[in-house]
Amino acid sequence: MMRVSSAIVIAIFAILFLSCSEDKEDVIKEVAYYSDGTDNGYAYVDLGLSVRWATCNVGADKPIDCGCYYAWGETSHKSDYNWSAYKYGTDRDKLTKYCNDAAYGNEGFTDDLTVLVPSDDVASTLWGGGWRMPTVGELQELKDGCFWQWLDDYKGTGVGGFVVYKAKADADKGKVKCEDSNPALEAVYSIDDAHIFLPAAGFRIDGRLTDLEYSGNYASSSMHLDKPFSAWCLNFSSSALELLYCYRYYGQSVRAVCPVE
Repeated sequence: MMRVSSAIVIAIFAILFLSCSEDKEDVIKEVAYYSDGTDNGYAYVDLGLSVRWATCNVGADKPIDCGCYYAWGETSHKSDYNWSAYKYGTDRDKLTKYCNDAAYGNEGFTDDLTVLVPSDDVASTLWGGGWRMPTVGELQELKDGCFWQWLDDYKGTGVGGFVVYKAKADADKGKVKCEDSNPALEAVYSIDDAHIFLPAAGFRIDGRLTDLEYSGNYASSSMHLDKPFSAWCLNFSSSALELLYCYRYYGQSVRAVCPVE
């Protein structure tokens, strides 16, 4: 596969909007986004990890767009995110797929599936090629293997979130510069360096979008083994970054991965 030189310039003179989400104040700006190449037409960045990471959320056209929100194991976005609208169960103890404990399965159902199969993986289904949702281990690797910097205004677009840099030194791996922490690290990294941007897209529950511009919830393909009604995700705000588990019916962002070749 041909590698594209860093800092590919994509000329954009368009209205900034939040795909599958609520409209934001219009921004017209020419912005350069970093990319190392493409898989099946979708751009990725090589962060020096076991997988390559997409430059955009699933359902987004640009790194600053929120994209669409998906319940765990579902491959289309929708208006309501709750148990009654969830594809694989109507309550936390009435699961009909991905259940390793009869106490949580509908009428004692179990199938011992704990990672999404390709047909239930929205990245694999919609993007094809080598794309898929990350596992919880790969989210952990992203957290521990990169340098993270929160920005309130990424590239002058007015969009806040985390810039996730390819670490320049082992000592930088896993370090997080929130709003008022680790000021010395900021000077070491430039927005022209290899990175991805994760916008604070919030999440959806019932019919509402929650915490837009305040937090990010990025889904994995991994079910929580002790709480099969939930799945692992990466959650962040301007002051925190952690792996935790959320109810499977929540509408979350998805940032896809593809293999290193």
